[in-house]
Amino acid sequence: MKFAYPFLITLINLSLFSSCDRSEELPDCNDLYATYVHKWNDNPEHKIPIVKPDMIQSFKPDTYVSTLVDSTDKGYVKTKKQVEALISASRQDFQELANFNEFSLETIEKLDKAIDRQYIRSIIDASDVNDDSNQYMISIIEFGCALAQTMENEIGGFVWVYKYPYWESTLLHKKTGFEIPVFHWAIKKYSEYGVDDGFKDKILALKSNLQE
Repeated sequence: MKFAYPFLITLINLSLFSSCDRSEELPDCNDLYATYVHKWNDNPEHKIPIVKPDMIQSFKPDTYVSTLVDSTDKGYVKTKKQVEALISASRQDFQELANFNEFSLETIEKLDKAIDRQYIRSIIDASDVNDDSNQYMISIIEFGCALAQTMENEIGGFVWVYKYPYWESTLLHKKTGFEIPVFHWAIKKYSEYGVDDGFKDKILALKSNLQE
């Protein structure tokens, strides 16, 4: 595997890439993505049902953001509203797992500890594979929103790139041109692959590498 920047090699130990071949106590992240999330994706451009790398060099550094989207497009507006509503819902719903005022590294650390194997297994067991609003889908979307808000608060310099369906939306770091597919980060958390990774440390590693 070749990297656009040598510093990305340091991220491997924090599982910032998407190979999901660890030993399984919980299911594999790619299997969970295919079963509970990707099956509802009717965008013909999204054919491969595997999770994305945590950093994607999609754009040139300092890309002029307004050229990326048509903010008057009805689909764009709908997706933007969906993501904003889910961010709001995540703030409320996660109060059941941790007391917090805003999403921060400390909040992510609390949530990370609460979302353990037993909790994730209960989410999977409660999820109907034939329901497009299954509990697994809702949970990874809300954790992805929590990660996104924390990244914006702790690192900054991001803008949302809204995509259809909404769970394929990403954060774009404007200065470097890296996209961060936060909902795919969440899928990894809710699987054997990423359950123990420590997402506070992952965000700190992301911050360090984006600033180099």
